[in-house]
Amino acid sequence: MTANYVTTRDAALNDSSKTFTVPAGEVWIITHVNVIITASGDAGTRRMRVRTTDGTNQLSISEAGATFETTDVQTCDFYPGAPDQTAEVADTVKVPMPVLILRPGHQLIVEEGAAVAAAADDMTVAFTYTRRPV
Repeated sequence: MTANYVTTRDAALNDSSKTFTVPAGEVWIITHVNVIITASGDAGTRRMRVRTTDGTNQLSISEAGATFETTDVQTCDFYPGAPDQTAEVADTVKVPMPVLILRPGHQLIVEEGAAVAAAADDMTVAFTYTRRPV
């Protein structure tokens, strides 16, 4: 397998956490994560974050500086060099994130950190990465 550029998207409803695991034989170099989350009517303050793990230990975390509330729709763009916004601009928050290099078994976890309404909020995640063979 040669290296190729990939965009993965998960739009399954009724969740505020999604986990993506790097399969055997691949390395992912992730450069952008886009999240659109629609908060349910459940009260609570929400904050989006992107974490990586080796399957057991946390490797990195990038967390949005802005929070959002009940029934809001928020878009978060995580990427290297992004400004660290503490407020939404046109319903979007930009969040700095390092380039993420994940090996087989490593996980990309995109989540609403407080899990206010984990089974009721709706989240779409799309991320762009280079996939390389090990």
